[in-house]
Amino acid sequence: MPNDISMKDLREIVERVLSERVGKYGLNDVRVQVGYDHDDDPALFIDAYYRLVDASVDPAAFYGLTGEVRRELAKHGEYKFPYIRNHFDESQKVAV
Repeated sequence: MPNDISMKDLREIVERVLSERVGKYGLNDVRVQVGYDHDDDPALFIDAYYRLVDASVDPAAFYGLTGEVRRELAKHGEYKFPYIRNHFDESQKVAV
């Protein structure tokens, strides 16, 4: 099913969802590319970049994030599966 959503709109939707869910962990940049996954299906490749923050990152905050992004994109007619790669500073603390 084709859609008419622009790359700018895709990025804005993804950035809004990520900002609401995990923005407090230093979300700094979001990049979205259209491509094909391992099964050669159309997909969205999302790279989320985070700056170093004092607070430890809680991994639980990221559970279900892909599903939430997917649902929000579907509301706007985008059905490609979103693959999210989170990029943290190597010195970032993670809660255990």
